Amino acid sequence: MVQATGSDPGTAGEALRAAGGHAKTAIVMLLTGSTVEEATRRIEQAHGDTRTAVART
Repeated sequence: MVQATGSDPGTAGEALRAAGGHAKTAIVMLLTGSTVEEATRRIEQAHGDTRTAVART
């Protein structure tokens, strides 16, 4: 997750914990600055595709 987002390990770990261990959710959170709820919504709307979820405005 550190490589995918450019985040430091501590920040990535915090996001992963906040996301309940869901890596995709944590990645979307880190790349978009969104909450767990917003990241989950983005992923659902993107049919599970992380790149699309990040690209959504």
